[in-house]
Amino acid sequence: MDQTQGDPPIHKYTAMEFLPRSLGDLIKASSKLEVSYAVKVTIEICKALDYLHSNSLIHNDIKPDHIMLGDNGEIKLSNLLLVKQMSDSLVRSERRPTMQPMLSEAPLLDLDGISIPANVNYDVSGTPEYMAPEIWKGDPIDGRADIYSLGIVLHQMITGVLPFSGDNMELFLQHQRSDIPDISSIGGVTDGLVSIIQQAMAKDATERFRTTLDFAETLQEL
Repeated sequence: MDQTQGDPPIHKYTAMEFLPRSLGDLIKASSKLEVSYAVKVTIEICKALDYLHSNSLIHNDIKPDHIMLGDNGEIKLSNLLLVKQMSDSLVRSERRPTMQPMLSEAPLLDLDGISIPANVNYDVSGTPEYMAPEIWKGDPIDGRADIYSLGIVLHQMITGVLPFSGDNMELFLQHQRSDIPDISSIGGVTDGLVSIIQQAMAKDATERFRTTLDFAETLQEL
C-alpha cells in the first residue's frame, strides 16, 4: 500500500525465530570448546551453507556471532544481510568508496609478491578476521570463500582464539601469507582434523574443499 501525506510512517522489520545465544557468546564464556562439539557445529553450518550455495548465494559473513544456538541443541545460521548472488558461480566482492577504507591510503607496496595499490578503498563487505584472501584482493569469489571463513570458526572454537589478528593492514597480510597456528598439541585434535582445517583455510581457493558437503563429509569421517 502506498503511503500518502499524513499517514503514519511505515516501519519495515524482519521476524525470526528466537534463539537465546550465539556461538560467539559461548566462545566468550567457555573459551575453548570440546572438539567433538566444534566438529558438530561445523557440520551443521556446512549443511546450511550448502542450501545457500545450491541456490547460487554466498553468505559472505560467516563468524561465531552469526551462528545461533537453541536451548534444545539447535544450531542455525543467521544474519543474511551481506548475502551475495552468484553469477556463473562467481561474484565480484563489492567496493564501496564512500565508506571508510579498510586499508589506509599508502604508496604502492610489494611485500613478498603481494601488491597493495595506493589510494584504493578496500572496504569490502564482511568481517576482516574471517575474510578469505580473494575477498581482500577484490577477486571473483564463490562458496569457497564461506568455507575459508568456516575453517577459521572451527579453529577458533577449538583454540578459543582467532588464528589471525591485528589491524586491517596486518590482517590483510596474514590472510595472504601467514601459516595457520599449530593446534596439534590440543587434546582431542587429530592429525586428520589439522589437515581438514588447513584445507578449509587454504590461501588458494582451488585447494579448499570444493563444496561445503565435501567439508562436512570429511569431518564426519574423523
